[in-house]
Amino acid sequence: MIHQTLAERIAFMAQTPLFAQLTAGQQAILAGQATMTAFRNEKPLVWEGDPADALYLVMNGHLEISSTSTSGWTGTLGVMGEKDFVGEESLFPGKRAILTAEALLGDVVALQFPGAVLRATIQQHPQLALNLLEALENRLQRLAKLVISIS
Repeated sequence: MIHQTLAERIAFMAQTPLFAQLTAGQQAILAGQATMTAFRNEKPLVWEGDPADALYLVMNGHLEISSTSTSGWTGTLGVMGEKDFVGEESLFPGKRAILTAEALLGDVVALQFPGAVLRATIQQHPQLALNLLEALENRLQRLAKLVISIS
C-alpha cells in the first residue's frame, strides 16, 4: 500500500471530508506534495510537545490520541481511523503538537502533508480552510460530549 500511485492517492483524498470539496486539480497538487508514511504499531506519528510540521491523513489503521496532564498523568482521548487527520497545528508556524497520536492495533499508513504546503493551498483555495474548520468543530463536539459524560 505504501507504493500507491498518484491517482490512488487522489481517489482516496476525494473520499475524505477534508479534501472532498476541492477540485480534482487541487487534490492532484496536494497529493503530489504529500508523502506516504508508514508507522509500526505503538509508534508515534505526532508526539505532544514536538514541533508541529505536518498534517497526517490516515489511509489505513488506527491511532490512539492521548495527552498528558500538568500532573503527569497520560490519558487516552480517543481513537481515530481511516480518513481522520492529526497535526493541524502544523498550519501555524512555530506551533508544537498538543496531543500524541500513536499507531494502535497494528500499523498505520498515512499521507503526510507539510504544514507550509497546506498553508499555501489554503491561501489559494479557502474551501480547504472551511473543510478544516468543519472537521475541527465536529471533533470539538465529540470531545465536549466526552467531558460531559465523564463529569
